[in-house]
This record gives sequence, C-alpha cells and structure tokens, in this order.
Amino acid sequence: VFFMLSRWEEHISTEKDKYQRFPGKASLAVKCGFIHRPVVNEYAELLWTLLVKSGITIPRKERTFKVVPTNDIDRVFHPLNPVFLFAQMFYARKGVKPMKHVINFLRNKENTNVYDWLLNVSENNNCTSRFYFMSNGESHFDNNYSLGDKYLQQIISKIDRRGHHIGFHPGYGTFNNPDLWKSQ
Repeated sequence: VFFMLSRWEEHISTEKDKYQRFPGKASLAVKCGFIHRPVVNEYAELLWTLLVKSGITIPRKERTFKVVPTNDIDRVFHPLNPVFLFAQMFYARKGVKPMKHVINFLRNKENTNVYDWLLNVSENNNCTSRFYFMSNGESHFDNNYSLGDKYLQQIISKIDRRGHHIGFHPGYGTFNNPDLWKSQ
C-alpha cells in the first residue's frame, strides 16, 4: 500500500520521458498488468476480511462517495476587447501576445464563458469545484495570464462569491525546482 500510494517507484526510477517525468509504461502496475485495478482498495478489503475472520468486531466507518470537480486554469481567454488588445500591445513583454490573444479568441470563442458554465454545472449537481490558477510561468507550457489582470480577478472573485475553492496550480518547471515552486 505504501509503495502504491507514495509513488516510490517514480522517485527511485532513472527512466524519464522527454519532459523528465516518470513514464507510466515503466510502472509496476503497467508491467504486471494491474493498472486498471484498485489494488490498494483490494488490499484494504482483504485486511478487513482477515480481521473479521479473526474475531475482531470493531465497527467499520461508513464511507460515502463525493464528486469533487477540479479545474486547472492553464489559459485565460478575455472577451475580445479593443481596449484590452491596445493595453496588451502597449504593456506586452513579448510582441506576440496581442496577436496570440486574437488567435486564441477566434479559435476558442466558447472559452470566454467557460467559468460560468463550469460553476453552473457544479452547482446544478450539488458540487463545489476547485479552480487552480498558475502564477509567473516561465515556459511556453505555463500560463498566458497574470494574476494581477483585472478580468482574471473578476473571475476569481465570482468563483469565490459562489462558494467554490481557489488554489495554486504549479507551473511546468516546478516539479523538480523547489525554489521555483516557492516563488510561484
């Protein structure tokens, strides 16, 4: 159980994929064919059965299933706004950001209202969602937004007002860089 839950094999393995992560195909679960089995749950059930057969009669805690939707916010799409685009061009650190914003908007029109949709789906199903936002990303895999952005702050405020949770989504390079993790 410790081996499976701690992911110890990921820590000790020298095998890495092109992103320097432990590849799933190298896991014991894949190699031994039990990747789709809940072996930790099976072990717990086996232990409980053995305890009961041994005469131990402590009451078992009842568990209930709960859906907890999580949303990693990698990109934020603003409503197409000429004032916003001008400000992006004026303040952008990289000259491609304004054009990137226009292209993203045209490709992903539905994403501008995705937060309301996610909140509504969660609330209609009696769930409280978690939204994880990134900060100061350094690679092209990281966020395209600033936590100080007024539009984003409105989104975060709306999520909070509606009773959902807001959290930290670590950036791409944080998995092996504790200093970057702390700074973000």
